[in-house]
Amino acid sequence: MIRHSLLPKLAECPCYESKQGEAGPAAQRGTKLDGRFREALATGELNEVDLSKDDIKALKWALKEVRKIAGKNPIISDESLLKVQTPGIEHEGTEDVRIPDIQTSLDLKTGIQRSYYAQMGAYAWGNMEAHFCEEWTCYLVFCDQKEIVEHHFTLHQAKNVVNGILDSYHDPERLPQPCQYCSWCAKKDSCPMVVQPVQEAHAIMESANLAVLRDEIANDPARHARFLEINKVFESELVKPLKDLAKKKLESGDYLPGFKLSSVKGSEYFDRVSIVRAAIRGKWSMDDLVDALGGTMSGSTFRELCEKYRTPVAEEEAKRKDGFNKVIEDKKAKK
Repeated sequence: MIRHSLLPKLAECPCYESKQGEAGPAAQRGTKLDGRFREALATGELNEVDLSKDDIKALKWALKEVRKIAGKNPIISDESLLKVQTPGIEHEGTEDVRIPDIQTSLDLKTGIQRSYYAQMGAYAWGNMEAHFCEEWTCYLVFCDQKEIVEHHFTLHQAKNVVNGILDSYHDPERLPQPCQYCSWCAKKDSCPMVVQPVQEAHAIMESANLAVLRDEIANDPARHARFLEINKVFESELVKPLKDLAKKKLESGDYLPGFKLSSVKGSEYFDRVSIVRAAIRGKWSMDDLVDALGGTMSGSTFRELCEKYRTPVAEEEAKRKDGFNKVIEDKKAKK
């Protein structure tokens, strides 16, 4: 069955298949924060039990942003009232928040910021069908990054997004595509888009003369690009899993020729109470304290602190570190 949350993966690879089994720590955290988020919108109070300080800060920010978007309009946060049925998808989706008076819904997202455009398109279509309207806005609330992403859909746009993915999925001649979700796919260990690059990388590593190999690759742009692509898969799908397995074996007492465990001592630190006490005893100046703590603060942290204490931000004093270049895949050029 195609779930609404599967659409972003299918948008990148029509052959993607979710792994079965228990949800990992990241997914469990997302489910937990979703529940607290909806509960807080319903009760007006955030249940902070068993939440980390970072999670509390993230949820409080998200709650404030949702209320700002809603204004005086009623907010629906009861999970039983947030079901979405999208034409062509048997699965019944569940949103986090709906504000029907302004034709809007919101979804809380935790962890790495990814594209959920396809999932939002499905929610928008389902909502437009249910509320007999021609437009719908979906907001993605990335609470860890404290960012809001807005997607506005007409009925025509939402239909095109969803139907395009479903058509590709049901195409009997569909082919797998390498994408950011390969490591999550149930088929990754047999998928040609994963297995072939690993085999190619292994064959390259068997070369007798690495200096000659480097020159050959560097002087052939197509081969150079292909090597970077297959090496990324080789590292993530073969080297890293085998390193993790080696650590588990050594921890359980197994023998691995030429390798052993090395224990790393945890670094020493003083908590905030100790720092404040020392500052008071030593009569440190504010400048001494700030300098000892590194002398700088990230823009987002500084703005949060200023907002908390209602202190105006002197924008002209903001500084930016030197930028740098890095090599990334040009996905548009590959299409």
